[in-house]
Amino acid sequence: MAEMRLRDGRVLAYNQYGAADGRPLFYFHGGMSNSKDIAFAHEYCKSAGLLIIAPDRPGTGKSTRLKGRRVLDWPDDVADLADHLDIKQAPVMGWSIAGASALACGYKHPERFPRVITVASSGPVLDDAGIRELGLLGDRLLLRSPRWMDRPWSMIFKISSYLPHGFLKSQILGELLNTPDADILSALPDDTVGGYFKGAVSENGYGIIDDYRAVEGPWGFALGEIQSDVRMWHGEKDIVCPLAIAHRLQSEMPRAQLTVVPDSGHFLLHRNFELILSQADLTADARDAQSHGQRQR
Repeated sequence: MAEMRLRDGRVLAYNQYGAADGRPLFYFHGGMSNSKDIAFAHEYCKSAGLLIIAPDRPGTGKSTRLKGRRVLDWPDDVADLADHLDIKQAPVMGWSIAGASALACGYKHPERFPRVITVASSGPVLDDAGIRELGLLGDRLLLRSPRWMDRPWSMIFKISSYLPHGFLKSQILGELLNTPDADILSALPDDTVGGYFKGAVSENGYGIIDDYRAVEGPWGFALGEIQSDVRMWHGEKDIVCPLAIAHRLQSEMPRAQLTVVPDSGHFLLHRNFELILSQADLTADARDAQSHGQRQR
């Protein structure tokens, strides 16, 4: 884990996985999680000559909270991090709720982040119908709650962070029974799955709350105005963020490429990481065909 100081004085913490001198890719973690949820890709990226830079969003891990943050605040933080690491251009990838963060980078700084990859992305939650389609109870409850409930939610998250890893894992598994995700999660150690949540609960869980508040309405930009190349990946059997969400997002981004992965759910990244990177021209086989990830000289 490393840290840097942003231009406004906040601390941004980040993990790095893969080859230290590899071609960079910025990865944004899921909701109620942290930057360690991509650690499974370390060995592959190390052998493939890739460097994943995974920052914790404000209020998560050791990153300072930014109260009232919006989706469009994140691209500037990532641009600061890119400057700090002397990276001129690099693709960005956002999983789940962080699809919004990745798309915002492509909208606000297309010259820095010319390729955007979303995996199992959520969409703007504009009404109760958008909440009802989400598959996890915690997501639905948090998005339905009024702002005055933020402090009670903070207390709930803080108390929950003391629960055993195995119990936390069993809770999410209980909601994903009979889905492709169940096999993936069952195979992961208890402290890995439980650690995703525990690592997110810093500053009393307000980082989680701020994530959900940021996406519960319009994101502040028109998806159709994104200039970066957008590659979307979604599991056919995703019940957390159903496939219908991906189709709605694509309808607003006619140039975006959507790949639907059969018999896959929300955690499709665990079994399709290499495929997603290869088709985004990020693997060694495509090294000469892409211009992303160039470091400043």
